[in-house]
Amino acid sequence: MSKLKTWNFGINNDYLVNLVLKGKKIATTSIYDENNVAKVGEESILVFENRKEACITKTIKVIVT
Repeated sequence: MSKLKTWNFGINNDYLVNLVLKGKKIATTSIYDENNVAKVGEESILVFENRKEACITKTIKVIVT
C-alpha cells in the first residue's frame, strides 16, 4: 500500500480547509507543471497549518487550459 501525499493551501490554509470540511469548497487550482499534473482517481491528505490531517481528497476531474 502506497503512502498518500499530504498537501495544504498556499494562503489562508485553515480557513480553506474548514470550507472543504463543510462541503462549501469542492474545487481548487494550481500553477501548471507538466511533470506534476493531478490524475483522476488520485487521493491525497489535506492538512491544517499544524500538519494535523483534516481529510482525504480525491481528484475526480482535471482540466488543463
